[in-house]
Amino acid sequence: MAAGLPQENAPRLAELASPIEATLRILQSSVPSLMGAAVVRQGGAETVAAQLGRVPWLFDSRLTQLELSDDALPANHAVLLDWPVPHQAEWVGAPPRLLIARLVASERTVGVLLGTLITREQLDSKTREAVELSCQLIAAAVATERLVWESEQQARRLRVLNELQTALSSSLDARALGRVLRDAMGAVLEHIGFAVSLFHPQRSEVAYRYRVVDADALSGENARRPLEDGPTCRAAQRAERVVFTRELELTLDAGRTMRRQVHVAQFPLLVAQSPIGVVTVQAFRPDGFTNDELDLAQNVVDTSANYFAHARKAGMRRPGPEEPKFTLVTGTGPIAPAEERVTEQPSATTEVTPVVEAAPGALAKRTDQTLRQLLVHVGALGSPHAFIVLVDDAGTTLQGHSVSDWAFMKVLDKAIGITTRAFSVALEDGANAIARACRETRVISVAWLFEAIQPALAWEDALALERAAGGGRCTIVPLIVAGRLAGAVIAGPSAQAMSAQTITQLATRVEAAAEQLSRASDGASGVLLNDPNALRLSALRELGPSA
Repeated sequence: MAAGLPQENAPRLAELASPIEATLRILQSSVPSLMGAAVVRQGGAETVAAQLGRVPWLFDSRLTQLELSDDALPANHAVLLDWPVPHQAEWVGAPPRLLIARLVASERTVGVLLGTLITREQLDSKTREAVELSCQLIAAAVATERLVWESEQQARRLRVLNELQTALSSSLDARALGRVLRDAMGAVLEHIGFAVSLFHPQRSEVAYRYRVVDADALSGENARRPLEDGPTCRAAQRAERVVFTRELELTLDAGRTMRRQVHVAQFPLLVAQSPIGVVTVQAFRPDGFTNDELDLAQNVVDTSANYFAHARKAGMRRPGPEEPKFTLVTGTGPIAPAEERVTEQPSATTEVTPVVEAAPGALAKRTDQTLRQLLVHVGALGSPHAFIVLVDDAGTTLQGHSVSDWAFMKVLDKAIGITTRAFSVALEDGANAIARACRETRVISVAWLFEAIQPALAWEDALALERAAGGGRCTIVPLIVAGRLAGAVIAGPSAQAMSAQTITQLATRVEAAAEQLSRASDGASGVLLNDPNALRLSALRELGPSA
């Protein structure tokens, strides 16, 4: 810093070092009749890049929010207009003239130059050349500033989303997810009220709502006139974000009241383009929310949507001590208490009579060898954790049979009793994913181990096993032998979901094992499937509930 300059001038010197403002000073010195100038970025609110001198045109929203097309004005060329001075400017004396120029850099309009001329004469050729050169320099500076700003915004967006992903991965119930989302939205949008609502999967109503209000006035208004954030609100109906304002009546001292506007932004939680809930943010902000803030907030909401979807499926919302525990239902089935579980009837197109029977001697030995070899093939596809269930003699229940030879699978086997046949699931179980895959004879992928092994373990115990395995994703492939349902192969739990190509390879391995079992069996009769290739086709085009 130059000697003798006071320390308090340092911020002002840094501000004057802006290339845009420095070029404006050069322009003002080149045009003596230029009383002031400003650069407005191409866009909406808060777009004034720099200002110098008196610029009454900044009080005219028609100019500050101007979106110029490529053919509206010549590129970097000044045009003089007799534009009316806005009333708010309180101009005294002869009205000035408006100097306006479209700033273009790299064949793209980046802003508008607004100048205040106090002369009625036309610009001479040298002055006009100076103005056009200044326009080119200002356009280049605005474009460079925009690139730097976009780079900073991208870095901020990645930082916020990375931190959000880390926090969401350690949160399971809707309340914990709501807290994480509120903190993330607070880093993006300064607000005084936050709420997230989750819709009931079967009825048009809100099943769970998490709400936090930072202002007492807003809390009272919410009690008198709550915001609509259910399935009938505009954000849910349109499946897009909605921004609007509402008036609040604030209570002051001595019984006095005043009215104040509150800006509201609602973001739908979308899964497969369908809303499952709505996130609502309210703020006392005179200028509202900027598009950049709303875009980043939309990214935050979109990132958390799948986590809320899993909590919604599982009914994980921290029930009170008097409430029944909720069970997880895969797909689009209802979320219901355990004692009110909705069951499904087996498909009429599939015979569920067991074909892999516990016959003595060589047949049982060949069956066990085939199934254990199948588990080895599943491990070769990248899923060392796997187990097999078979249909029992009565054809109504799936029972555990064998597990892959890995340390974790021994832990899982000890916990639920797969090899001892203690693990069993009724084929009519409407909540268990294995039973559903067998009834519908299609491949199903699930995100939580609990979906595959319930009701053998409670949610907390299944979650502990997931942590030991490194993840809970499972892929379930029905085992169909000689056209009849024999059981299912479960690849998982694992941290990563299987790709469509790997699932197709897994289905091929299961079919090959089924062929071996069919040749080894005595060809018991049964009703054939309507489509013998249904399993192969479903592996490619219908992978069940997305993880």
